[in-house]
Amino acid sequence: EGLESYGGDALFDDDWRVVAIVRQERVPHPAIEGLVTTTAVSYTPSHGKSWAYIKFCFRSSLFSLVTFANHLYLTHLLVSMNMTIATRETLSPDHPVRRF
Repeated sequence: EGLESYGGDALFDDDWRVVAIVRQERVPHPAIEGLVTTTAVSYTPSHGKSWAYIKFCFRSSLFSLVTFANHLYLTHLLVSMNMTIATRETLSPDHPVRRF
């Protein structure tokens, strides 16, 4: 219920065109009522509107990974931490940049 899960595997041909996307999807357990399990589902361009939706989900997952993991972590945590350390070690306590 609610939002789609992140992730998926894109499969490419020799010309780097996406030929399939494999996703883990939640499905009802076949033997136990009320239990939900996951299964790998493969989508290809022949799936029509489902293919367009799955491509959107894959691109959104990739965008989120790049934005959250790479950009936010690298830029806003690692770089800012190193800049703060360098500022505190290099500038005197009464320097205008250190007055905060």
